[in-house]
Amino acid sequence: MTTTGTIQEKTDSATRDTPIVTPQPALDGFPGRAVFATKRGGPEVLQVGEHRVPRPGTDEVVVAVRAAGVAFGDIMLREGLRRDVRPPIIPGYDAAGIVVAVGASVTDMQPGDSVAVRTSGSTGGYATHLLAPRWAAVPYPAHLDPAAVTSLVLNYLTAFQMLTRAAPIADGATILVHSAAGGVGSALLQLGALRGLRMFGTASAGKAAFVAEHGGIPTISPTSSKASGSPATTRTPSSPPAPIGTATTWPT
Repeated sequence: MTTTGTIQEKTDSATRDTPIVTPQPALDGFPGRAVFATKRGGPEVLQVGEHRVPRPGTDEVVVAVRAAGVAFGDIMLREGLRRDVRPPIIPGYDAAGIVVAVGASVTDMQPGDSVAVRTSGSTGGYATHLLAPRWAAVPYPAHLDPAAVTSLVLNYLTAFQMLTRAAPIADGATILVHSAAGGVGSALLQLGALRGLRMFGTASAGKAAFVAEHGGIPTISPTSSKASGSPATTRTPSSPPAPIGTATTWPT
């Protein structure tokens, strides 16, 4: 998932895979730290500060964050391109970590469980702890790398919605995936392969092999071809394709 970075807790190899379970908190919640965007702007507006997460509500969980995804959406939030979210904010669309407390009605999850989380309001991941609705936390096997797990959440959720909700794609259809070697693009290739889709994927010449390995037919842009000296791969559809976010339908 080449377009998704992570902020991950630094631990040595002996303790990395050992669940870290925070003791039950005092009545005022879980003290910790977070990265705040204190105002709209560039990276210079990010500051580390104290952050306290309250005790979970009836159907909520508190998660000790092991890894947080870094996505383009975080930049949009920080720069103020989403007017419904005002600073100060804690960026972070997704995270992975260890459950440290559960609400009274949560019976299928307990402290110590490893979970991936799609954060509420697309904020909150850049922190030592986060509060989330139970439905937003998905268990995963504890032996998996939390950074790798985090890279799945936003990328694959976005790709799945493109294929099933933004423009439902029929099994076996032909699509064009832009930036096919990126996070959402590679997720589209993998999910599309499960659906038997024929997929053309745009990418630089250096990433053509990656696109092919993930089930796509590499389509290299002329600009990339000139830079690399490789011939461009092109195809003219019978009618103009209809854009669907990152995915584009292509008549067969």
